[in-house]
Amino acid sequence: MTKSPKKPDLSKMSDNFDKYNNSNITIAVDWFEFFGNTKCSVLLNNYKPDEKKEFQTIDYGYNLVVLNMGHGTPMYNVLYEIYVGGELFASLQTHPRFVKGDFKDNSISFKIANNQLYSDKWVDNMAEIMDLLKLKINNITRLDICIDGCNGVLKFLNSFVKQTPESKSYIKMGKATMSSCMFDSNTLSYSSFTFGKRTSDKYLIVYNKTKELERSNKKYIEKFWLKNGLMAEIVYRVEIRLTSKVLAQIQLTDISMLLDTTYLASLFRTASDNFFHFKKNTGDTNKSREQDVNLIPYELLCGELLAKSQRPKTTHRYKAKLTIRKCHFDLNVKENSIDSEIMLERVIQRNIDEFDLQKWYLASVPTWLKEYKVHKSTGHVYSTVNYE
Repeated sequence: MTKSPKKPDLSKMSDNFDKYNNSNITIAVDWFEFFGNTKCSVLLNNYKPDEKKEFQTIDYGYNLVVLNMGHGTPMYNVLYEIYVGGELFASLQTHPRFVKGDFKDNSISFKIANNQLYSDKWVDNMAEIMDLLKLKINNITRLDICIDGCNGVLKFLNSFVKQTPESKSYIKMGKATMSSCMFDSNTLSYSSFTFGKRTSDKYLIVYNKTKELERSNKKYIEKFWLKNGLMAEIVYRVEIRLTSKVLAQIQLTDISMLLDTTYLASLFRTASDNFFHFKKNTGDTNKSREQDVNLIPYELLCGELLAKSQRPKTTHRYKAKLTIRKCHFDLNVKENSIDSEIMLERVIQRNIDEFDLQKWYLASVPTWLKEYKVHKSTGHVYSTVNYE
C-alpha cells in the first residue's frame, strides 16, 4: 500500500512576500525605443556617403534642437541627438547600413533618454518631435516596465530556491529559465534573479535598485520615488523587458497609454503571465488549479490581463522570410526596371511590417551581400541565413 504524499507546510513562507502590499510602490517605463520611417527631407538629404560632408544641425528654436553627431552606429550611417529645452531627450538613427532602396532612405530608429521617461511630459514631447520630423512608428522594438518597492519578491525567490524536491511549498509555472545571481555569503541569500535570457523576446530581472543607483548616480529616479511616496531605505526593482514580437500580441494603439499606471500594470501582468508566475503547491495533480502567488500587488495598481491578438503562424513567418530573401536577391543581383524595383521594395517592406521582421532583416543583409559577391564570381548563392 502506497502512502499519500505529505502536504507541504505553506505557513513557513507565507509572510515572506506579502508584507510590502501596504507600502508605496511605483511603476514606470524605463526604456522606449521604436523602429519607423521619416518623410523629413532635411533628414533624408543630410547624408551623402560618397562625399565629404558638413553635418547639419537642425534648430527649431530654443525648445528643440536636432544635433548631427558627425558619425553613425554599427547599424545606421547617421546619428542625431535631440535636445528639448537644452536637455538631451532622445537619439535618432537614420540611413541604415547594408540596405537598398526606399527602405534604406526612410528607415529610422528612435530611443528616448532614460531620464526623460521619468517625466510625465515625455509623450507630449515625443509627439511634437514626430510631427516636426515627420516620423512614423512601425513598431516598438523595446519597452521596459519597472515596478519598484516590491521588496518581498526577493525574499520569496530566495525561499523558493531553498526548497527541496521532497517538500515543495511553491511551484513555478511556464518554461522560462530562472537563474539566481550575486550570492551574499553574509546573508546566505541571492540579491538578484533573472527569468529568460537577455537575448530573448522577453526578459525579467529582480535586483537591488538602490545599490545600482549608487553606481549609476541616477538622481532623477530617487526624485521620482520621493514624488510618488516611495521612501524605503532599500528598494528592489522588478523589471520586464519586452521586444516587438511580444508587443505585437498586445495592440498598443496610443502611446499616451504608457503614462497610465493602470495600463502599465496590466501590460506588465499580461507579459509576465505564465512567465514570472508561481503557484502554491497543495498536491493537486492539475497544477493549473493551484492558487496563484501574488508577488506583484496588482490589486493596488488595478492591473488586469489584456487580450492578446493571435500570433502569426510560424509557417507564415517562414514563407515571409523566403519572400523577402528572394526579392532582396532580385533587387541586388538582377537587372530590373524602375517599376519592378519599386514593387520588390514594397513587397519587402510589407512582409517586414506584417511579420515584425525588421530586426532579422537588418541582421541578415550583411550576410546576403557577401553571398552576392560569390554569386557574381561563381554563379551560386549559398545562403547561411537562419529562417527559424
